[in-house]
Amino acid sequence: MALPGILGEIEEIAGREVAETIAFARGGQTTSFLPADRMKEGNWLVELVGLETARKIADGLNIVGSLSLAIPLGGSSACTAATRIRQEKAMALFRDGRSVRAVALALGMTERGVRLMRQRLRQSGDLTC
Repeated sequence: MALPGILGEIEEIAGREVAETIAFARGGQTTSFLPADRMKEGNWLVELVGLETARKIADGLNIVGSLSLAIPLGGSSACTAATRIRQEKAMALFRDGRSVRAVALALGMTERGVRLMRQRLRQSGDLTC
């Protein structure tokens, strides 16, 4: 299943994993994209996917000036991938002894959402701590 909107274009340019990573990090938000020659460390896209891939995306989208684009939440597989990535990060943080509050801050979630996630992970046997 193809990803929606700009994510589908990014998938064609840089692959599905990159598009899903962007959906996870910026889905549901309007985000600025810079042209390839203005990409540098500190830019959100460079930090997320690396300089070479960020430039490849900017070139592939033919960005010539700063461009604001609405990033879709993603298709069902992107959302599933985003959830899986978030759960894996949460499990690692819990195993490191992090509090619900610390996990919520690290993942950009509410404390209630983290408690619910932890409960589901414990019930499924994926988390034992």
